Amino acid sequence: MPDRIKRLIKYIALGLIVGILIAKFAWPSPDGPTSLVEPESGLSSSQTSDPNPSVALEPNPNPTSNEQTNANQQLPMWLLFRSQTCAPCREMQKTFDLLKPDFASKVQFVTVDVNDPNNEKLLTDYKIRYIPTIYLFDKHKQLFYQQIGVVSVEEMRAKLNALVEVP
Repeated sequence: MPDRIKRLIKYIALGLIVGILIAKFAWPSPDGPTSLVEPESGLSSSQTSDPNPSVALEPNPNPTSNEQTNANQQLPMWLLFRSQTCAPCREMQKTFDLLKPDFASKVQFVTVDVNDPNNEKLLTDYKIRYIPTIYLFDKHKQLFYQQIGVVSVEEMRAKLNALVEVP
């Protein structure tokens, strides 16, 4: 009987250790960055969905004018992590594309393809586990809104309007 109890205690201790390790390392963290993460490499044109991207997470090394670069750095940003093979991502991309013309002069629109190997560091920096994932950053590069999953056009329009009004 004492051997059985000792074995039982060992199994319980082992189970607790495994449970703690799983909780610490295997479960996805719901927390992303609280401010804009600027990876060393930044975004290149191959990393955005637009053929002629107008923004990057880091300033363009060859800006056309200092004023234009400063204006882009002070704009709020909508960062959308998505994949072309994901149905909810395609739905969110439609919302993104629908709202972009209305807010193009007020908000930077950036999409990141999670299947592009060049974006691996971004995915790690932003702790992306599920897609679509949305980040809205204010002009001070502070996190304004974060959402995993599809958001309606009306709700995103309201969020973008509130984002633009941040002092």
